[in-house]
Order: sequence, then structure tokens, then C-alpha cells
Amino acid sequence: MGDLLDDFLRRRKRNVAPGTYQRDVGKIKNHIRPALGHRYVEDLTTDNLDEFFYDLRQKPKTRPTYDTVTMDFVEPAPGERLLGSSPLRDTYTIVNLVMKDALDKGWIESNPLAGVKRQKRDQEVTLRPEAIQTFDSLIGDLTEDERREFLLAFLGLRQSERLGLGRDSIQKDGRYTILVIDRQLSREGLVVTPVLKTAASRRAFPVPPSIGTYLDDLVEWRRGFGPIGPSDTLLCMPNGKPIRHQTDTNRWHKVLESRGMPRYRMHLLRHWAATMLARQPDITEDLARLFLGHSDVLMTRFYTERSKEQLKAPVEALSALLLPDRAWLNRATDAEREAVGTLAPYRDALLNHFARQGDVEVHRFETVDDFGTVEFGATIGSVRIVYRGVIPHLMDPAMIGRYAEERWEIVERDQVEISELAEEF
Repeated sequence: MGDLLDDFLRRRKRNVAPGTYQRDVGKIKNHIRPALGHRYVEDLTTDNLDEFFYDLRQKPKTRPTYDTVTMDFVEPAPGERLLGSSPLRDTYTIVNLVMKDALDKGWIESNPLAGVKRQKRDQEVTLRPEAIQTFDSLIGDLTEDERREFLLAFLGLRQSERLGLGRDSIQKDGRYTILVIDRQLSREGLVVTPVLKTAASRRAFPVPPSIGTYLDDLVEWRRGFGPIGPSDTLLCMPNGKPIRHQTDTNRWHKVLESRGMPRYRMHLLRHWAATMLARQPDITEDLARLFLGHSDVLMTRFYTERSKEQLKAPVEALSALLLPDRAWLNRATDAEREAVGTLAPYRDALLNHFARQGDVEVHRFETVDDFGTVEFGATIGSVRIVYRGVIPHLMDPAMIGRYAEERWEIVERDQVEISELAEEF
């Protein structure tokens, strides 16, 4: 079997995408070769292979995972399985192909795997339309930590591409921020490699200011774990090391489970992005495929001005859905963007918002602590009221009125006496 597995990998390396090849290398190295590599293929029976897959299904998880809530490593629960249905099905496919090679060579007369049932897909994996609908409702409910980790997955990046992003993946070209996909995190050895899944996966596109500020925030967050070297990843563990693919998947499943949602595969987020782009009347199919890296045509015009303008539309359409509170930045002038560093735009927006309820007189609007907490005190009609809260970073001033009413704390509320109003009059 060991010789057959070596021959299989040599052919596989020539005929499949690098990502698929690395996946097969991992399955053979970690599961197939240790159990079957030393066996003679003609001695293998259906019972042997059935027992092999039974043992894989029962194999316990031993490696701890990192919990983003407790900020600590968590030991696997008793009885928690290492392999899910998808890797079990992949392993079955590899063994089946190797057995067919043995049949072609005349080493065996029949395939003993024919009597072994292939692992069924998880029952929790449901139809894609249901997943897309779920993701629609999830976007606005993401916390800041969850948004930092998974926003780029909603943008259509593959898991290895997203986990492999580094300092050089975010470049500046004048007022544009360019997101460059030219590397990925290999599952084998957790190393960053320029070998992508396909030739078309190598792409770059300008992003609007809303996504640009998100990427800048991500870089600043990463600097908190130490210097970012050319091969370091922006998304990392607390020790600065890359995040394992399975750890990333576990985190994603916890996000879904915390909202009572099914454990949809993260790869379905690429389907979500493709679906959202298809719904935009100005985004052609060719542009969407170029943006997602689905086409097998080499993209050689990414850095021309025309390509930048073309590829700005897909990411701008998605950014309005992913960061609605920053979408105004895509339309704002430079002066308007600079003004949000002060409280003036938010003061005017609050004044206009509450003016719908009656006459408004603002008593105070200022920052009251080192954490950015502000207080807004005003007389609205016949009520004197003081709101206290935080203005989210780069939030659209037009949204602050409703946000304040829904999220800010009311620390004072008094009915203004008629005599007092008359005296002021």
C-alpha cells in the first residue's frame, strides 16, 4: 500500500490543484499511511477496510482549540471526534482511487472497498438557499471580534487566502487601498506559500474607504502581537502564530451555534458573496468571476487604472452590506471624512433627529472620559434629557440619532415646568 500511495501522490501532484493535493497529502500522512501503509494490498479485505473507517470515525480529538471569548485554550470535550463527515468522505475517495490503481495493475481481482459504505454528509448541512438567508441575518449581529475574523470570508476570500494575508497583502496606491491575493496559508506545516489553488486565484482589487479602514484596523490590531514580518499573517493566535484551518472552522461554528444557527460550512460564504453580486444590476458575471477568482483566464490587468475602476464596483457593493455604518465613507468627500474626527457632524445630526419631536435646545455635547464616552444633553419639547454613550469609530453621522435612542443610556430625564418655560420665554 505504501508504494501505491506514493504513486498516487505523484500523479495527483500533476493533475489536481495545489490545494487539493495538499489536502490529500494530509489525509495520507495522518490517517491512511499509519494504518494501511505497511499492509500488502492483496491481503486487505472488506472487513479490514470497514474496521479502518470505523476507527477513523471514533478517533478522538486531542489538540486543544482556542476560545476567542475566554481568550484561552480549551481541551476537547470527552468523546469529541477528530474527523467530520467531509474529511472522512475525502479519505474514502483516496483509498478507493488507490484500490482502482491496484486493480489496473492486476495486483487484486476485486475492490475490497466496494463493500464499505461511504460516510454520509452531516445532517446539519442543509440547503444552500437556507444558508444564504441565515448569513443575511448574521451580518448585522456580528461582534467587533467576529467582524475582524470573518468579514473577509463574507467578501468571498477562500479560507486559506484569508488566513494567509500578510502586511504586503494590503497596499496603497494613491487614495486607493489595494487588497492583493497572491499567497495562502498551507494546511501542511502552517506555512505561507505563493502557491494558490488555481492560477486565477492570484488577483488584486481596490477597495472602498469602508473596507480600507477595516483593513487598517486589522493591521493595527495585529501590531499588538508584535512586528509584522513579510511572512507573518494578519489573523493570528495570541502568540502571533498563524491560525490553523480547523481552529478557524471551529470558531466559525461557535459563531453560528451562539445564535442557534446550523453549522454551515464556511465555504458557503463564497456562495453568499457570489449570490449577492448576482443581485446587483451593475455587476456582470465576468466581473463577479474576476473578483472571486473563479475564472481560469489569467488576470493581467489588475493594476491598470481601468481594472481598478472595474473591480471597485463588486467590493463596494458588498461593503455596503457588510459595513453599513461605514458605507457613507464611499460617497463622502475628503472634508466630510476628516470632520468625523470631531463631534460637530454628530451634534448636528442629533439636533436634526430630535427636532422631529419638537423644539430642541442643546445644553451640552462633549466627551466625558478617556474611553470616548460622550454625553448629549438637550431640552426636547418639554423634556430635559441627557443621553450617554459611545459613537462607533467612523460611524455614519446620519445614523447617530437612531443609534443614540436605541443604544445610549438615559442618565437624566426631567419634565420642564411650564413656569420655567415661560420664564425662559
